Amino acid sequence: MTSTTTTRDCRLLCAATCAYDITATGSFTSVLPHYPAVGWKGAPTPYFAGPDNINACLIGINQEDGIVLAFRGTLPPTNLNLPPQVRDWMQDFLAEPVAEPRSLPDGIKVHKGFWSAVDSLWPQMLHALHDLLARDPQPKLYITGHSKGGAMAAIAAARLFFQENVRAAGVYMFAAPRAGNSTFVAGFPSNVRVGRYEQYLDIVPLVPPHLHFIELLAEVPGLDDLFED
Repeated sequence: MTSTTTTRDCRLLCAATCAYDITATGSFTSVLPHYPAVGWKGAPTPYFAGPDNINACLIGINQEDGIVLAFRGTLPPTNLNLPPQVRDWMQDFLAEPVAEPRSLPDGIKVHKGFWSAVDSLWPQMLHALHDLLARDPQPKLYITGHSKGGAMAAIAAARLFFQENVRAAGVYMFAAPRAGNSTFVAGFPSNVRVGRYEQYLDIVPLVPPHLHFIELLAEVPGLDDLFED
């Protein structure tokens, strides 16, 4: 017998795991034990976009929390000879910080690759969220994701707040890389609860590196040419 897990953090971790079960064709198959642990009220809807459909998310309602938006992380590197896996990993490397003045306040810059991933899903995702939010007089929205999906969760929460005036009740990120600059962190809505989980010595939450760290690397003999302007 399976049942909903007892803590919100664990439910949203399971939701983030469920997002990996979205296929390249957009189908979704529930997998034990994560699916029942979320406590979905009906099957969540998968959405996908981008080249080779490398960007994906689940949107649904669960019994304990409300509306859940779960972003899929980077496709596992089981076969890097396949275009989708290669494209997904290359998207992670598009770490140039970019400003999005139409959607975010001045000074905020975000990871170019993760922003493009969220942006590719935005029209259909936003339509689905507005539909669910309109059905509930007191809706609560929780956004989650693992790895790349965690960074997408942070960017989506900020964009929803600043562009759509939609405040998420919480954003839960698991082993997520950095989504934006220090202004992004400082300007993130203070009334949105944020949970960020990292595993000790996992490199993913440490990338992209801070400018100071890059400057230190540039001082290492033999590496200086890699960090020339």
